[in-house]
Amino acid sequence: MSGVLDAQLHIGTETTYGTAVTPTRSFEPYSDNAQRTHEYLESSGMRAQMETIRTDRRRVVNMGAADSVVVDAQNKGLGMLLQACLADSTIAQQGATAAYLQTHSSTHEASSTSLTVQWGRPPISGDVIPFTYEGGAVTSFELAQELGDLLKLTVSLDFEDVDTDTDSLASAAYPSSTRPYGWDDAVVTIAGVTTHVTSFAVTYDAMVDVDRRFLRGSVLKKQPLRNGIPDITGEIAIEFESTAQYNAFITGTTQTIVATWTGDTITTTYNHYLSVTLQNCQYDGNATPVVSLSDLPRQPLPFKALADGTNPAIQVAYQSTDTAF
Repeated sequence: MSGVLDAQLHIGTETTYGTAVTPTRSFEPYSDNAQRTHEYLESSGMRAQMETIRTDRRRVVNMGAADSVVVDAQNKGLGMLLQACLADSTIAQQGATAAYLQTHSSTHEASSTSLTVQWGRPPISGDVIPFTYEGGAVTSFELAQELGDLLKLTVSLDFEDVDTDTDSLASAAYPSSTRPYGWDDAVVTIAGVTTHVTSFAVTYDAMVDVDRRFLRGSVLKKQPLRNGIPDITGEIAIEFESTAQYNAFITGTTQTIVATWTGDTITTTYNHYLSVTLQNCQYDGNATPVVSLSDLPRQPLPFKALADGTNPAIQVAYQSTDTAF
């Protein structure tokens, strides 16, 4: 008999959009947010003795599904999600060591990687039931770090379809000996200067069309494609120490922001780490310092990442012992 502690999430990278694969990696999400979406077609033409919509005049239309997966960013096993978030992903062994560096970068295109996501949902009694979501395209993602907490990765997904009839529950495949990144691992630099921040967050909105449907004898959508300008925004919070960042705010100066989480040693030369580089950031919104009688002077630094035509607007580097995404 299964129980609530048997809930599970397994993910695989698809070869063809919308063609489910057997998941090969397992994750530890904080909540189950995957929901199937329906629309309804109703015929309500006039007829004798009409009471309300007839049972044979209402059709259910499958519109796919959506999910928001929230996990702690760990020092292994994250590459599969990161590859689906950004369009250009590479992996390279570092020397002849066990360290492998993944580099995930934004480009003018959205990521073409689609995922099969399987939620194992335990009923009150009986075996865990697999719900298999196929054609999973990332619509946005966020990396967020608060004081006293672990680094959170939130990935929002749109799905072509969901199935509960034919797929069996995937075998659990969790990376071994993992360690989550936390606030004590994090260092943030602004324009190359280490800055003492109290929080950091960045959100990437891929701006993709998730409703590519056609008159083709099927309700299933085609793979989402970019239909707008991606939006990369975030916020840093600091104590108000000087007018340096306020001056950058009022002059519209662009600065490079880098947030790095450094973990355990892989070899003498290489460590586990995750790093986010935002090459050209401009403060956006209100970066005016705030003072009060109940707290130290604070300064919010909301920002927008821009492109310079050469460097990726956002790049995530992830070094681990994973030999593949």
